Amino acid sequence: MTRPPLALAVLLLLAAPAAAQEREAVSIATLEDGLAALRQVDGRAAELAAAIERLKGTEGFSTEYGAEEEEPPLVAELRALEAEGEALDARRTALIEAVREAAQLDRAALLRALARAPDAVTLEVCAPIAAALGRSDPEAAKALVECARRLQPAPAPVRAALADLGGPEPAGLLLDLGLREKDPLSLRQALAASFEVALPRVLEAAGAPDPALVDAAGQALDTFAAPRTDDAAGRLEGLARAFGPAGARGRVALVGLIVRHVPDADEAATEAGAALNDLVGRTLLGLSSQDLPDGVRAAIALAGGAVQGEPGAALVLAGLADPAAAVRRAAAAAAGRGRHRAAAPALLDLLEEGEEGDRRAARAALKAVAGRDLGDDVVRWRRWWALQPATD
Repeated sequence: MTRPPLALAVLLLLAAPAAAQEREAVSIATLEDGLAALRQVDGRAAELAAAIERLKGTEGFSTEYGAEEEEPPLVAELRALEAEGEALDARRTALIEAVREAAQLDRAALLRALARAPDAVTLEVCAPIAAALGRSDPEAAKALVECARRLQPAPAPVRAALADLGGPEPAGLLLDLGLREKDPLSLRQALAASFEVALPRVLEAAGAPDPALVDAAGQALDTFAAPRTDDAAGRLEGLARAFGPAGARGRVALVGLIVRHVPDADEAATEAGAALNDLVGRTLLGLSSQDLPDGVRAAIALAGGAVQGEPGAALVLAGLADPAAAVRRAAAAAAGRGRHRAAAPALLDLLEEGEEGDRRAARAALKAVAGRDLGDDVVRWRRWWALQPATD
């Protein structure tokens, strides 16, 4: 391959610090000037990446040489190209900040940029600004939504901006994309845009006959962090209402979303936190029914390990009395995780009378509750329990 002379490589290395200094002083006259400069930077970065790949493919290229040897010309050239790349990265970061500032100051220019056929650079920079402005500026919100409609399928920056903008219309667009593409990320973004709008359709997808769609919906629900709001009671009530029409996988996901409202230990020590913990427990107990599939009942029993105090213990005790082995063992695991001492008598019965899998689960739970392991000897465990103070 034809290479620039070593002198040019040295010049490039010397130029890198100057480019890094320029990062702090970069300025643009207009939004469009900044976008054009970004496109130039990205074009040069692509050229550099290609040049580096060609250089590494040169016959005899190696970055290994002796400490006493002079740096090979090819290695010096590589370092020069990499230095220019680092300088470009710094300039790009500075340009993005300048363009974002220009977009915020010149709303009309932002709307024009989104109204045209925007390229990747425009979307990367302008879509998040439009989302931020759109919360209080209907025109900016409308421009972003219309841009998303024109660019079907909407690229990743636009989808992220729609989720950030929020509202029924962005949620609907993201839902359509996620369901059509069976994409869990878009479905999760739809839930973030409007939980109330998206949840019923995502739950419906979780019970669809298409395995790929079921998997996408399940992933979206499993990884979506239920929003914590001041209206926790309303949120939990909405999740409980969605439980009835949901399929089995959707119900398991809903249990997970409900459990995510459980306050942490510090918060649970406050009056408001304790009330929220109790509310979560009562919500889950209200959903529990023998008519549910084993897997859903097991999920509810397992949730007892997260809910603290009497509500958590009630979930565990209901699970330990379940006729299905999977539910009993999930409840035993929850008893251990939640250190529910009130479950000890039921665990002792399970250790004495249960199947082999029940006994293993009961012993593990008792070990966690007691802080010691007395083996499989039920007599020793019962003697230990007889010496314990009354449970809370």
